[in-house]
Amino acid sequence: MASTTFSKKINLNEFRKVYPFVRVEPKYRFIADKEILIEEGEITITSTDNGTYTFTEKYNSVPNVQATPYDSAGNEEANVNLFIKTLSTTSVRIEASAEFTGKILVQVLKIN
Repeated sequence: MASTTFSKKINLNEFRKVYPFVRVEPKYRFIADKEILIEEGEITITSTDNGTYTFTEKYNSVPNVQATPYDSAGNEEANVNLFIKTLSTTSVRIEASAEFTGKILVQVLKIN
């Protein structure tokens, strides 16, 4: 499993004194030390192999982007590979290995 350096783990059960007969399992939560911007969207394409998504948030530097193909023909899987052609602070251009009809689901993450 991957770990992050921008957050710390706390046990929510340690905030109060309780002496139960049976020990309660710890409930861990993560508290972030930095600001996290998360954005999601989709690109609808028809018989083409590329699409552009314009970000709705403002980013100071280039964010991390993940793209997932979704075939709208009902079989829920598009047999294509997606790759990012261009990426800037305002938009991303995604291309596929072949033409298909469906959606490209886009997730954008920026840790400031």
